[in-house]
Amino acid sequence: MKLQVAVEYMLIVGFALMVLLPYFLYSRDLSIRYSQENSLLDAKNSVEKLGQLADLVCSQGEPAQVVTSVVIPSNVERVVIQNKTIEFKVRTLAGTSDIFYTTTCNVSGNLSNIRGNIDVLIKAISDGVQIEVAS
Repeated sequence: MKLQVAVEYMLIVGFALMVLLPYFLYSRDLSIRYSQENSLLDAKNSVEKLGQLADLVCSQGEPAQVVTSVVIPSNVERVVIQNKTIEFKVRTLAGTSDIFYTTTCNVSGNLSNIRGNIDVLIKAISDGVQIEVAS
């Protein structure tokens, strides 16, 4: 009799796990997709903010400068700031996404090894705009 109760209990628990497992997997998948979409949105907002402020500083000319705060997500593989382009290469499950902004003047700088919420100095120089970490 005890063996039958134990087997029935194991069947009930097994069936319950079988029913609940898809819900756990679905919620995990939703969480991962939300995290990636959030990272892409943060990268897009940061690139647009940097690009628009670079255009503003460029239009004002030297010695104009501005300090702003941007978020560089942890899954950004590379930040490229050269010629007239600000580009973030963002790693996702589907591959690498390129998020970029084309400015009206030449931009240069380096934000390659920094992730998270950072303060960035955008200043006009003689041949365009320099973008760097604010000290």
